[in-house]
Amino acid sequence: MVSCSERIETMLSHGIANRQ
Repeated sequence: MVSCSERIETMLSHGIANRQ
């Protein structure tokens, strides 16, 4: 299982990539 912090980091990086 992926840790919660890892999941949040992935979501954040994906959100930043989508915004740029």
